[in-house]
Amino acid sequence: MSEIQVGGGGGSAILYHVRIRGKIYGPYPIEKLQDLAKKSVVSRINQVSVDGGNSWQPASEFTEIFEAAAVQVVIPVQQAGVGQVGVAAQGPAGPLQATSAEIPWYYLINGQKHGPTTLSQLQMMVSTGTLNPADYACQEGAADWSRVDMVPELMSVIRGAGGGGGSGGGSEDKKAAVAKRVVNAFVESRAWTLFLGILILVYAALLLTLGIWVLAAGSEGGRGGGFAIGMGITWMVSAIVWGVGAMMLIQHSGTLRRFASDGSEKKLVIVAESLARFWLYVSIVAIVYLIMTITGLILILAGTISPMRYY
Repeated sequence: MSEIQVGGGGGSAILYHVRIRGKIYGPYPIEKLQDLAKKSVVSRINQVSVDGGNSWQPASEFTEIFEAAAVQVVIPVQQAGVGQVGVAAQGPAGPLQATSAEIPWYYLINGQKHGPTTLSQLQMMVSTGTLNPADYACQEGAADWSRVDMVPELMSVIRGAGGGGGSGGGSEDKKAAVAKRVVNAFVESRAWTLFLGILILVYAALLLTLGIWVLAAGSEGGRGGGFAIGMGITWMVSAIVWGVGAMMLIQHSGTLRRFASDGSEKKLVIVAESLARFWLYVSIVAIVYLIMTITGLILILAGTISPMRYY
């Protein structure tokens, strides 16, 4: 854009400077700025100074500049992308006027242009996370697209939702919804976790009883006594292994109960750590059993041991 030239006097004692894409223009009287706003040269996303350029405020704060701005229709030259805007053409003839809130807005998501929409609808999209601070938006007739988190009309919405830095304005709502589903999933699994732990504990007790009985029978001597002793010891060890796993599940159900009482992040970490310990234990046991099974098969196939000789 070529440098703006002053054209036309004014009846205002205040002179304005405007900064557009880093370039400073002016000083202008209010009437000149209103005329530039009508022609879409100056928009609300630009910055204005009334003290000779020492301090700058968003142009949207100077409502007097845009009060007389005429409604315009944007005719896209091509599919809009970041840095690409449509050609602003004057709307139908007539005294059609619009306030700032009534002028349509457009927005970009993943490079796709959407709109027109209202400012209130745009603010709602930001608050729900549909429109992220890293997306782009502009008002009809604006010179260029601006990041959502740089649009003055949307900044308060982002701050109120705790958004910014590329995260959705409604990211906290999304996180809360996810957290609620996590809590519900853990709470619903507690009953089955406790049931499975008790069931495995009962199985371990029966296996331990059987192992002791077989060990005692083998200790009486006779044919197959050594094999019976070996089987008894094996079953007793397996009972202990199963029992430890059962106790870990029962303990995990207790952490689920405490987590369900308040759903705090600290309790959630405890639940996750408890579950991680259980699966680590299961993985180690599975690896040990697999190694023992493979070793036994190799010894049997090699003829080193023969279970049938004990019978």
